[in-house]
Amino acid sequence: MEAKFNEEKDKYVIDGLYLPRLTNILTDVFPMEIDPYYLEQAAIRGRIVHSMTEAFDKGDFTNEIITDDHGFLNYLSAWIKFKTDHDITIDKIKLIEKPHGSRKYMFGCRADRVLVWKDSLTIVDIKSGMFKKADILQTAGQMIAFNEGKKPSEKVKKRLLVYLYADGEYFVRECTSKMDKGIFLATLTVYNYKRQK
Repeated sequence: MEAKFNEEKDKYVIDGLYLPRLTNILTDVFPMEIDPYYLEQAAIRGRIVHSMTEAFDKGDFTNEIITDDHGFLNYLSAWIKFKTDHDITIDKIKLIEKPHGSRKYMFGCRADRVLVWKDSLTIVDIKSGMFKKADILQTAGQMIAFNEGKKPSEKVKKRLLVYLYADGEYFVRECTSKMDKGIFLATLTVYNYKRQK
């Protein structure tokens, strides 16, 4: 279901209801034990990589997007390589960084891409860091939110994680376990339980 993002409140909005972010839910239930400095550096890298890939896919990419390279262009090269290797042409990309939310389960998220992969509509989450089990649950939540209220023919059928690396290479992980949705919903239950008064 489509949603809007309210930057000031750091929440998604559907019909006037403020919903927590999917990433905040996962971080709350599965906190990362990492030095805050490195966590902040990873967040900065993630924002830059997402901005570059988004601009590239929208045809808006210019070198001005990157003020100081630090090897960030290699992440974009990895994304371009993924798209080339898997024949992801512009006509196969259906949505880019589109906010969605679930009114039923009360959370919001943003799918990096919704595209056609192996002849199926697919949620793609782009990562520039290391694999975490919560990444898989993130795609499960994104699928729930995207598919809510849609006809069967309009629903996402597959979930994909694409890890981009500083050496210009990439790794693809298809998320296929039918248990992921249930585990995500259990995670959401724990998050909501922690907030009960």
